[in-house]
Amino acid sequence: MFIEIAAYPFTHYRAQVYKKTLLYLAKYRSPPIIRLLYLVVNMQLNRYRQTDTIQESTITNIYNMDPKHKPVFIAFSSQKGGVGKSTFTSLVASIMHYRMGYNVAVFDADFPQHSLMKMKSRDLAMVMENENLKRMAYKQFTAIGKKAYPIMQHKAEYLLEAAHKWISESNIPIDVLFFDLPGTVNTSGILRTLAGMHHIFTPITADRMVMESTLIFTQLLQNVIMEKGETSIKSVNLFWNQVDGRENTALYEVYNKLIGQLGLNLMKSQVKKSSKFRKESELDSKNVFRSTLLPPDERLMRACQLDIFIEEFLEIIQL
Repeated sequence: MFIEIAAYPFTHYRAQVYKKTLLYLAKYRSPPIIRLLYLVVNMQLNRYRQTDTIQESTITNIYNMDPKHKPVFIAFSSQKGGVGKSTFTSLVASIMHYRMGYNVAVFDADFPQHSLMKMKSRDLAMVMENENLKRMAYKQFTAIGKKAYPIMQHKAEYLLEAAHKWISESNIPIDVLFFDLPGTVNTSGILRTLAGMHHIFTPITADRMVMESTLIFTQLLQNVIMEKGETSIKSVNLFWNQVDGRENTALYEVYNKLIGQLGLNLMKSQVKKSSKFRKESELDSKNVFRSTLLPPDERLMRACQLDIFIEEFLEIIQL
């Protein structure tokens, strides 16, 4: 890590990773090199965001940080199944919790399948059976000094009340709370729960049925729920997922134009198509992509441009 920091400048995502690590080191070990590296990281962060929650003048301010803060509520939500909302929930939660140092938690309200609850059970079993994954998990949890992020099952109805109650009883201050929600607005309580999110991210694919349902759903959020004012929503963000380089680029241009005409927000980053999105760890796995216990391998992230998506995601939620 120290060698990479010396190769200044680096990306916003990488700077966030370094900053969290250096804050941890500075709390327990405070040699001059740590202070110097921290200042280098903050210099780079200031290029992306003028206001920082940490005073750049001295690293000693980390001891006076107020841990009491309100967590950000985020949902990857869509009205069409199979576009990747549960997958992105686990990917982003794992990156933020295990690699970037944030404290996250997940509510799985995707009734009746509760995919993330089942995924975590499979991940636990796989880590116990795969010696390589077991070593990776041991090394990771020893290094970060905290447990796996919790995944809690709940129905969409009264989900916000359950989330606030859980936060108030948590011994650990939570930075981000992710919600995996049902894929239909007909579910009882779903619109009220969506109105309680701070940021909503909606994956889309170049499929007519996906686009039609997504555009109607997003217009409902923006033109009905948000305009009434009885909402916590700060942003609703569409993003392209499963982009195949062999597909007709003109088709994407038509959809992009339509999204712009409707006044909807489309993220610049596009996540490329990869079989890894539908594949969990196996008995002979040597690296990880989709897991609730380990962050995705950075080489695999770059291959599908997930790292670029994370950069833009962090700029939007402004932690």
